[in-house]
Amino acid sequence: MPRDYDDEDDRPRRRGARKRKPAGAPIGLLVGLGAGVLVLAAVVAGVVLLVRKPAAPPAGGPDPAAPDVATGPGPTRPPAGGPAPAAVRAVALPLDPALLTSLVFAGGDDGHAATVTFRSGGGEGGTVNVFAAATGVPKGKVEVALPVVNGYAVSPDGKWLAALTASATEGQSVVVYAVADGSKAATLNPYPRRPGAQLSAGLGWVVFLPGDRLMTVSDWGGADVWALPGMTRVGGRAARGDRFRSVINPFTKAPTTFALAPDGKTLAVLDGAAFGFSDPVIGAETVRTTPYTAGRPGNEWAAALRADGAKLAFFYSTHDAGQDADGLVVWDARTGKAAAEHRLPVGDRHPAGCSWWGPDHLLTWLGAGPTVGVVDARTGKVAGQVRVPRGGRFVTAGGGDRLWAVLPGAAPQTAALVRADPPPGLAPGATFELTRDGLAAR
Repeated sequence: MPRDYDDEDDRPRRRGARKRKPAGAPIGLLVGLGAGVLVLAAVVAGVVLLVRKPAAPPAGGPDPAAPDVATGPGPTRPPAGGPAPAAVRAVALPLDPALLTSLVFAGGDDGHAATVTFRSGGGEGGTVNVFAAATGVPKGKVEVALPVVNGYAVSPDGKWLAALTASATEGQSVVVYAVADGSKAATLNPYPRRPGAQLSAGLGWVVFLPGDRLMTVSDWGGADVWALPGMTRVGGRAARGDRFRSVINPFTKAPTTFALAPDGKTLAVLDGAAFGFSDPVIGAETVRTTPYTAGRPGNEWAAALRADGAKLAFFYSTHDAGQDADGLVVWDARTGKAAAEHRLPVGDRHPAGCSWWGPDHLLTWLGAGPTVGVVDARTGKVAGQVRVPRGGRFVTAGGGDRLWAVLPGAAPQTAALVRADPPPGLAPGATFELTRDGLAAR
């Protein structure tokens, strides 16, 4: 029968008598000699440790010129068995936060960010620097005539930058730049004003999709997709033209009547009292939500799709029965049915935009200020707030399901891009400060 192993003790014994070996040295002498050898080995090892030089770093080690990337500890760890602390990551940026006028984001953790600053030497114009969000590695820069325009957008791969401009006679246009060399790649006026027309659709916002494509959003509910750099229309959805809607908040640039998933594959657009879901390029609706009101719509405050595209959150006001009512509804994007509906008698009822923070919480922007509220999407209750130190600025759109901010750096005229996940201990009245080292309870 085969054996699984063949240790010395398991081998079959040989037949016949073995020859007896001569007796060895006395046991006491052997023990004494062994102890002496061990003492001598210990002394030699100690001498080697004292005189040995530190090991040289391995070939191909960290580049001293590489961006400073650090992972902070997050809040104090909870007791054993509790939720994990919030993940925090800080990336050093070579810019003066005092000169920062706009901060643009796209693509989530693996995406790119663009910082718009006044020129440090003074004079007219500004500079837009584009860099990888995870590492801070520069992608390129673009010099612009005006650092403050109607808005900017950056592509998820950091290849393109878009700037919105306005004309009293022609309406809003978008100028697209190639980030690698800062050159102007294209100019587009997707919804020009028609002579003699009293009302016509206008350009509400722009956002990049993966694969060198730009999506323009009409303030009448439509969207069009254009291939770069030739600006050929390749898809979109028609505007129903029921009424004018402001598609973004003018202060935070966060969407109010549409939402795009971070991967660019799901678009939700408000049409009447319901949202329609579609692929941005194909345009045909695949799912439509239940109406958020049976009465007269009022104001649309904020809309956001969760990073996985599974849920859509929407803050609104209505004029039902002549009374103002503020609410939050969360829809299941797969079925269009409401997963949660809340009336909001108190708290951040009129946010200037919102973003998901993890799977169950919403960040509610209070203008472009240094404080952001947190709402539990399951209950509609306030679940705390987060603030940034003086000179800090939140990323209010395009950050996926994380909280992002640019904070003053460790050295003068430097900054840090910091991201954080929801911390344990979120509760009404809880306040956290986002620092370069993590979320600190205040």
